[in-house]
Amino acid sequence: MTVEQYDYQYGDGDVLTLQKATKGSGVNIVLLGDCFDARDVCLGGYLSAITDAYGYFFDIEPYKTYKDYFNVYA
Repeated sequence: MTVEQYDYQYGDGDVLTLQKATKGSGVNIVLLGDCFDARDVCLGGYLSAITDAYGYFFDIEPYKTYKDYFNVYA
């Protein structure tokens, strides 16, 4: 068995806030990545994919119009 350690600014269990609602109480959305290993996370692949997904989600209606009502976490 091989174990590799990578330095990364976020630790296991940390939550990254991508957006906080500016209207209302906020509807929570949590974006999860599947099939990413520690190397992908460390090299930025996970965060890049999550950021892209976040952008795509709010590019379509009705989410585009109501974007300010959502809290988004990764």
